Amino acid sequence: MVFAVNRKLVIKLPINLRGFKSIKREIDIFSSSRGHLKRHLAKIVDYSGGWILMKKMDRKMKRSREYRKRLSRLKENFKDAKIIPRDTRWDNLRRNRNGKIIFIDYGNFKKR
Repeated sequence: MVFAVNRKLVIKLPINLRGFKSIKREIDIFSSSRGHLKRHLAKIVDYSGGWILMKKMDRKMKRSREYRKRLSRLKENFKDAKIIPRDTRWDNLRRNRNGKIIFIDYGNFKKR
């Protein structure tokens, strides 16, 4: 479950074992990603074994041909880094001020 802490932060809390695994995976993916890919992951501000504090991302993705192409290229970049992006629905995507695609839920991503 995700709750707004304030205007700038959200906290993710697991409600079952799958949620704990998802949080662990998000921490691992964020910690091990290099700069050019890390910029496309919602920033983890703080974490513990049972929760994640993340930067809040409010700007929804535009469902345009341009963003579909950009998303496709971005997914290929993650695959090249041996990270399989899964569950990349529009609900799990946001954009930053500069229009970059940001994954806000990457707990289902898989490392090879």
